[in-house]
Amino acid sequence: MEYSTSRERIVKALKHEEPDRIPIDFGGSTVTLIHEHAHKALANYLKISNPGNDFQSIVTQAVYVDKRIKERFKSDVEIITPGKLDKWNLEIDANTGKWKDEWGNIYKKPEGVMYYEWDYNPLSKIDNIEELKKYEIPDPCDQGRYRDLKVKIEKIYKNTDRALFFQHAFGILEQYLTLRGLENALIDLVANQKFTEYLVDKLTEWLQTYYETALKLIGKYIQVVKMNDDLGFKDGPLMSPEIYRKIFKPRHKKIVEIIKKYTDAKIFIHSDGSIYDFLPDFVEIGIDIINPVEITAKNMDGEILKKEFGKDFSLGGG
Repeated sequence: MEYSTSRERIVKALKHEEPDRIPIDFGGSTVTLIHEHAHKALANYLKISNPGNDFQSIVTQAVYVDKRIKERFKSDVEIITPGKLDKWNLEIDANTGKWKDEWGNIYKKPEGVMYYEWDYNPLSKIDNIEELKKYEIPDPCDQGRYRDLKVKIEKIYKNTDRALFFQHAFGILEQYLTLRGLENALIDLVANQKFTEYLVDKLTEWLQTYYETALKLIGKYIQVVKMNDDLGFKDGPLMSPEIYRKIFKPRHKKIVEIIKKYTDAKIFIHSDGSIYDFLPDFVEIGIDIINPVEITAKNMDGEILKKEFGKDFSLGGG
């Protein structure tokens, strides 16, 4: 079979055509990065000195994968992330180790834990729309995100043959959970739906602006765009399909539409757990790639998914 470049290999696979080999994504997206401890250990095992240790996510402690490691594993994908914000800086409290993100969420890293977790959810005490209207949502147009993005991506596109994978800012449901706290958020889905839809609309509008602003600049260079929302537990959906279809599906569709307006890239959604019940909905709104294929979760056997949805989706990772 004729040899392909990494970019050609990814494009061919996503067209459901057989490439020269299975494409590999190691460090090309926020879900294929690696924890800083594991990254150092892997570099040591491979006898790679002084591996990079720049954090992509403070919360998960995931770092950008050293280019020598990516080359060793023949990764076909290059991660594309926005720039550093102008209106927010990371400030970790020297005494408590806590820090606040641009949305007002506060995180802590308990002793012995390898990542940060919630310490404070800024909307946890609010349960009505009038109070919610007072909450100041961060600026999606913060120019720090986009200022050098086009120049950076043009350079990567010209100087590498890898596929370019543009990352999400957050998932609608996931950000809702973070702002409200898990218990409040799950109760809202049933008992406070008008409140939920108001906030979810604000998050959707934010994401529409984010994707539109970025993809106007770099859409022609990108092969894959990432969305994110964990919708499953291991033994079934996190919410009923009816609630998903009423609240989240229409908003996911709006995001898909804005992405497709500004790029021909395929759309990838990361959604952990048993998401089988939502797959027909993903087909309807235009999702192209599902990730992960969590084979130990209910109804997520890879062979069955391939048989039932192989013509609709590419299966991204395990």
